[in-house]
Parts: sequence; C-alpha cells; structure tokens
Amino acid sequence: MTELASTLSDALVGALHQAVAHHQAGQWQQAEMLYRAILAVQHNHPDANHNLGVLVAVQGQQIVAGLPYFKMALEADPAQEQYWLSYADALMQTGQFDDARQVLEQGRAHGLSGEAVDHLAAQLPLPPAPPTPAVPPVKKSVPSTSKSKKQTRSHRKAGSPVRHTASEPPLAQRDAVVA
Repeated sequence: MTELASTLSDALVGALHQAVAHHQAGQWQQAEMLYRAILAVQHNHPDANHNLGVLVAVQGQQIVAGLPYFKMALEADPAQEQYWLSYADALMQTGQFDDARQVLEQGRAHGLSGEAVDHLAAQLPLPPAPPTPAVPPVKKSVPSTSKSKKQTRSHRKAGSPVRHTASEPPLAQRDAVVA
C-alpha cells in the first residue's frame, strides 16, 4: 500500500469514528456531513452507507430515502448481518413485503440466521395466494326430445309439476355451486 493510500485509509477510519460519535450523541447534522464526506471519497463504504441509511431513515423519518444506503452497504459487505436486517426492515416499513421476503431469503442463503432474523420474518404478512387459473365455461347441452314444446305443454295440466327425467336433473341440482 502506498503512503497516500494508507493516509487516506486512516483519514476515512478517523472520519467514521467521528461520525459515529456524533451520531450516538444525537448530533445528526455533523454525523451526516461526515458520512457524506466519506462516501464522496469511497462511495461504497459499507459502514458509512449503513449508518447514513439509519440516520436518514430512522432519525430523519425518511425510510424510502434510506433504502439506497442500506442496499449499498449490503452489496459492499454481505457478510455483515445487520445490513441484511436493516435493509429488510426498511423494505417492510415501506410496504415492500415481497422485496423484504426476498432479501431475507437471500440472507439466509448467505448464512443469515438467529432470533432477530426469525422475529423480522415473523412480522411479514403471508404472501398473496397465487391467482387461480381461469376455468373455461361449461357448455350446457339441452337434451333433445322428439316432442315439441307445444306438444309437451298441451299434455300437461295447468299447475301440474314439471317432471324431470333421470338425464335432466332439476335446475337446483344442475346449477348448484360445488364447494
């Protein structure tokens, strides 16, 4: 490592420590300024991205604005469990439940586990049921009779019940909904 790179790395570590101290002391403007300065030098710095995401999403109550920082932190260091949790939690809080579910599944594939993961996963609503396939309409066939309707009516007395043959059940049975 060259002397310049070493000096830059030391400066970033020092700036991060200062930013965290300001953040923990509730001096959010100073912390934000330092996190942004770090990201201006190293845009994919995982800790600066994550902490800026926390600052924007939690303290600033702008969860959607914090999402890109959580995502960048996770992409830069997927071994850090807290990055998975923060990103999934922020997605859930913005109603992006399918994305949060995917992030947790990917995290588990990377070895993410434990009580915090289980607790967060338990807060997810159940996924929507898959759509039911469209069922083509059933064609009703009308049995043909050798007698015309006029002939059938003339042989029936007024007020007498309509008789159904075994091949033609009553309407209540034919059109019943099967559960």
